[in-house]
Amino acid sequence: MLLATILAILGTIVGCIGALLTRTIIVVHAFKKSVPWGVCSLMPGVISVYSILYFSEVKKPFLFSILFTVYVFIGSALLFYSPAFGALDSVKMFLQQNLVPLLKPAVDSFHSV
Repeated sequence: MLLATILAILGTIVGCIGALLTRTIIVVHAFKKSVPWGVCSLMPGVISVYSILYFSEVKKPFLFSILFTVYVFIGSALLFYSPAFGALDSVKMFLQQNLVPLLKPAVDSFHSV
């Protein structure tokens, strides 16, 4: 169980770092192509459009970007269904029982102002 959680966390982290690096490579390539493409590729979704239009030039980073994004989704799904996710419920319950009563007077006095 613990091994599955560790692998899920590692998969998510590796996927995030890999997706960030490959998309950065594509953005740099877009800036080399032209400044407007580079600026536009900083907006969400434009990297995909650029990668499809210039697929022959950014084929490898684009495919790796898709692969790393799949790693992120698989790692996140495994983490969501892992026993560690259930442990977060006990942390939430602990905070609600101990922290909320402690902060309630301060919040109530703030709302009365």
